[in-house]
Amino acid sequence: DYNPYTSFKNHTLNEEKGIQQVREELSDLIDVLLKKNKLQRCLEIGLGFFGSTHFLFRQMFDTTITIESNFERIRLFGRNSKKYYNEFILSDGKSKFYHGISNAVDTVTNVYNNEQEVDFLFIDGNHTYEQVLADFLMYSPLVKAGGIIAFHDTIHVDSFNEAVPNLMNEISDGKFTNGKKIQVKHIHKSLTQGISYFYKK
Repeated sequence: DYNPYTSFKNHTLNEEKGIQQVREELSDLIDVLLKKNKLQRCLEIGLGFFGSTHFLFRQMFDTTITIESNFERIRLFGRNSKKYYNEFILSDGKSKFYHGISNAVDTVTNVYNNEQEVDFLFIDGNHTYEQVLADFLMYSPLVKAGGIIAFHDTIHVDSFNEAVPNLMNEISDGKFTNGKKIQVKHIHKSLTQGISYFYKK
C-alpha cells in the first residue's frame, strides 16, 4: 500500500502521482454520488497537484467549482486538460475556479456572492484541524438539504494525519450540531488516505 508519509519521514521524496486518491475509495464515492437523482453543482476545496478529482467531478456534475490557493496548479490543470482534449474546454461553463485561501474573507465573500446551493461538498485542502474545520463551517451552509459533505484523508496515520480523523469523530458526536449525532460513513480501503461523508439533514 503506497504510503507517502513513510517516505517523507525518511527525508526522501516520492514521485508525484497523477491521482492523489485510492482507486477503490474513489470508486465507492462515485457509487454514492450516482445514487443521487440529480448532480447539478459540486464544490471542491483544493485542486491537488493535477486536478484529478475536478476532472472526474466535471464528468458527473453540471458545474464543478474548485477553490485553490495555488494559482499555478489551476494554470497547470488548464494546460493538461488542453493536451488531453486537444482543445481548451475549461471555458464551457462546467468548471469554475476561485483562487485564494479557502477561509480567507475575500474568498468566502466571493464564493457566497457568486454561487448557489451545491449538491456535493468535497473538502480536500489544507489538512490542519483548524483549516478543515473552517472549511466545513464556512461552506457546509451552501450544501442543500439531502446533499453530501465529504472529506478526504480521514484515516489516522501516526502523527502525520490526526486532524481530519479527529474532526470526523467530533462531527459524529454532534459537537457542531448541538449534540445531535451525525451518521458519518467511511470509505476506508487503504492504510493512509480514506474518504468519509454524510448526508446533510
